Amino acid sequence: MISINVSKKLLTSEGPITFSVHLEINKREFISFFGPSGAGKTTTLRMLAGLTKPDTGSIIVNGQVWFDSEKKINIPVQKRNIGFVFQDYALFPTMTVRQNLEYAAGKNSMSIGAIMETMALNTFANTYPADLSGGQCQRVALARALVRSPQILLLDEPLSALDWQLRCTLQNEIIKLHNQFNLTSVIVTHDITEIFKMTDKVAVFGNGTVLRQGTPDLVFGNRLSTRFRVIGKIVAFKTSEVASVMTVQVGDSLTQIVVDTEEAAHYKAGDEVIVAAKAFKPILLPLAKNQKL
Repeated sequence: MISINVSKKLLTSEGPITFSVHLEINKREFISFFGPSGAGKTTTLRMLAGLTKPDTGSIIVNGQVWFDSEKKINIPVQKRNIGFVFQDYALFPTMTVRQNLEYAAGKNSMSIGAIMETMALNTFANTYPADLSGGQCQRVALARALVRSPQILLLDEPLSALDWQLRCTLQNEIIKLHNQFNLTSVIVTHDITEIFKMTDKVAVFGNGTVLRQGTPDLVFGNRLSTRFRVIGKIVAFKTSEVASVMTVQVGDSLTQIVVDTEEAAHYKAGDEVIVAAKAFKPILLPLAKNQKL
């Protein structure tokens, strides 16, 4: 169990705020942090990791106090059993793949070979980061995070720079690693599809706090009884006097949905939507407007 009850003064685009977060994360749970940029998602990740010091409050992990402002306890990052995957990979450019892992592992070098095999990195053992693709760099970053056998895996938008197909592949790999290593995992993401696919729970950040948390279905779902429901993004639509044809991207596929013109006026290209069906009739639901946060 991870218990986070902390506050931190943040400087946002709208001025200074006091950010307060109260979260409990169960052991072996996979939780996502969702919300607008500057809402405190990455700050919470960094406070849990020990990279950012809260102003007040406490962080308790499996009964061990990692931070307590009143008792003046602040366990250093190297003594917190975490693996951290940064958005920009943060690999050492002058070290090969194996050297990057060896540096992270310290005395735990016995596990490097197993981790490299698990992450399909043996071919790139003597390769430098500049000669790797984005997906390969991300695999190295994941391997480096796991090489010290952490209890907790923290992922800060790790897949945002990758194309859709590679993102899907690495999503599957992260899910597999989460289960294989019995991890408690936290991912910061702006991708709602990623939340539904990967995580058990989502915490929605905004207005200087956690606005809502629960299963993805509970947070983003709706009360309609439907035979299926998927998340997609509107990429284009054509409107006539009678009806509109929406082109919606779902995964790596495109599908077209006919909706009436009055309903179409509420949408624009780029909106993320729920595509559902009830009694064989397609239904389009706006995600943002259905959130009661």
